Formats: sequence, C-alpha cells, structure tokens
Amino acid sequence: MPKYLLWNFSREVLLASSLRVVRGLFQRLRNFLRFRPPRAGEAVLVSHCLLLPTYYAREPLDLVFLDDRGYVVGTVGCAAPRHSVRRDRRASDVVALPANALQTVPISVGDRLSLIWTRPPRE
Repeated sequence: MPKYLLWNFSREVLLASSLRVVRGLFQRLRNFLRFRPPRAGEAVLVSHCLLLPTYYAREPLDLVFLDDRGYVVGTVGCAAPRHSVRRDRRASDVVALPANALQTVPISVGDRLSLIWTRPPRE
C-alpha cells in the first residue's frame, strides 16, 4: 500500500506523517465498518464523499473539507461520533484528523493541502 504525507502548501507545514486514502465503495464500507480513528500524526482521506458517517467512530474527529483542487473549503472541529456530517457543497474530499488537531495544526479556509507520495526505503 502506498504511503502518503499530508502537506499544507500555504503554510509549509506537515499535517500528517501517515495518511490513509480511502477510495471507492468497497474501501469506504470496509473503512467505516472497521474504523480505526487516526492517532496523532495520522489522517484519513475519504475521496468523493457526499456524507461522512461517523457512526462507527468511538471518539470525536476533526474534519477538513477539500475541493477538487485541494483547497480547504470548510472545517468541522470535534465532529461527534455516531452522527452524519454533511459536507460543504464545494467539497469533494474529506480529511479526518484526530480530535482537537485543528487547534494545534494551522489549517484555515483557503489553504492548499497536498498528498505527497513517499517511496519506501530500499534495502
């Protein structure tokens, strides 16, 4: 599985040193049914998500909504577990961060986030 980093280009800050990318219906179902919330330094990107169900989350999550070019169009701090969160109309992807990460990590509307693929070390 490829390894990604989440980088804030607008502020030149590393947001997550480990990013799980969830694409397609099967991966979404598997991720939501066996959901493991991100820990410090981790994030989960759910692509093309209209409604983000947090029914299986055991703890609150911070959510960052991105448009199709990677710009932040909205944020939700501490989204309660066992609820559904509607995305912003302009958003196409959602990044889930650990609870209260938005207080410590500088992210605001208009910032440009990017996935950076990292090559595994060769032995």
